[in-house]
Amino acid sequence: MFYPTNLLALVCTCSILCWKQVQVSSAQKGTLAGSGDGREIDGIRSGGINEIVVDAHAVEMEIEKKRMREVAYAFVRSYVIVYVLVWAADWLQGPHIYALYKDEKEFSEKMVALFFMCGFLAAGVSAGVVGMLADRFGRKFMCMLFCVAYATSCWATTYFTSPLLLIGGRILGGVSTSILYSAPESWMVTEWAERGLGVSEELGGVSLSYLFGVLTQVNSVTAIGMGIFSEWLVEGTGTLKTPFLVAMGLLGVAGCVIAVTWTENRGTVSQLSPWADVKSAMRIILDDSRVSAIGLSCCFFEGSMYLFVFFWTPSLQDASGRGSTALLTGSSSPHFTPTTPLPYGIIFASFMASMMAGSLIFNHLITKTKLDQIRILPYVFAVASAMFVVSIWFGRHEWVVFWAWCVFEACVGCYYPCVGYLKGVLVPSGQRAAVYALMRIPLNVFVVAAFAVMQRREKVEGADAKYRNSVFSICAVLLAAGGVLTAVYVRSLQPRALRSTLGARGLQHAARYCSMD
Repeated sequence: MFYPTNLLALVCTCSILCWKQVQVSSAQKGTLAGSGDGREIDGIRSGGINEIVVDAHAVEMEIEKKRMREVAYAFVRSYVIVYVLVWAADWLQGPHIYALYKDEKEFSEKMVALFFMCGFLAAGVSAGVVGMLADRFGRKFMCMLFCVAYATSCWATTYFTSPLLLIGGRILGGVSTSILYSAPESWMVTEWAERGLGVSEELGGVSLSYLFGVLTQVNSVTAIGMGIFSEWLVEGTGTLKTPFLVAMGLLGVAGCVIAVTWTENRGTVSQLSPWADVKSAMRIILDDSRVSAIGLSCCFFEGSMYLFVFFWTPSLQDASGRGSTALLTGSSSPHFTPTTPLPYGIIFASFMASMMAGSLIFNHLITKTKLDQIRILPYVFAVASAMFVVSIWFGRHEWVVFWAWCVFEACVGCYYPCVGYLKGVLVPSGQRAAVYALMRIPLNVFVVAAFAVMQRREKVEGADAKYRNSVFSICAVLLAAGGVLTAVYVRSLQPRALRSTLGARGLQHAARYCSMD
């Protein structure tokens, strides 16, 4: 009952945080409405001409505020629908792709690792190209292309048995991942700016940090739901292929919604050659130390996150007495016997609930304290780094390792809205997709290098645990370095002055303002 009890506690925590957030939002809306009503009554009672004019202006402001709020939330809904569909497709297949290769298609573990390496390599190589294409031909077009490409990758993974064709499917999946992490967010931030939604919440706008916080929460709920749904699909049909087929259907629906409801937007492209756009994006990264710092910090954090996704299973297996290292050392778990499999679905759901809790805590810190994104982010890196150290020092204590990873996932929930906001502010709209894509190149190089070293290590007693601890140590150091980078180089952003600029002139002008020395 250890893992189900902890999952229940995390879900209850998320429910309480959600309830508190709804209360805060309702109180803010009530305060704004009440102040408007008071002005109207005072103006009517005074009977003076000046007061009536002021009251009429206040009524007009209230009407405009209501209209702006309706436009803002309609935009949020239109984006969230697509966001849920594409990420639901990703979460459906993600938990089962390793098992499909290893168990159903009966490939060796070394061959499965080769498939994954090809996917990461493809993502790294294609990063600059897909960003440039998105800025040149349109972010909406690239999002629709993503739906087609990712659905094709799912089809290839499901039906092909030839290693070469499966590698082709992973390459297509890697390219699709590069599009997923650059084009949709670029489209959303640009539309948010062009529609004038960057005004203050008192004027009916939606803050970018709030929007990213909502997206992180929605993604967490989607991940939990799709993890349970995919397990039900596999048990109901008796094959690991079913989640991939359902994912293809979701991607088809997402493509149709994008085609019908989204408008096209493009970046500022060069008239000389497509590669000039890539050079322009590189200059943005290299000329502004804050953009470089954010890009490198993203590499450290997300690279550590991807390695955690691969290593959390063996780390918990060893801590609980089920891994090869644990069996050799004689460690055991008080919650399960070594022959009992870990409840991976419940553990995965617990991690996603932790990420959602982190996102809710981030929103609470932003709205109820004097902290802002710039001050929060270094602490997120520091806590994440500490959790890798805890997993090394207490590697034989199952409950400690489990909660260390839960806290790390909570840091992930805080990280995404922070970084999404800062990138949206710092990166100019014209080259946003290209810059976002280029930022992912060192990330993929970092992850591929870690997998390559893992493939070359010797298979001796205790080698797996030693290598894993070495990876965790490197991740801890890199996360600490990322925290220092964000604290030193991004501190000069001055978010309070920037928020007023966002409300008055829009995100694109604010980004230009931030890039000035």
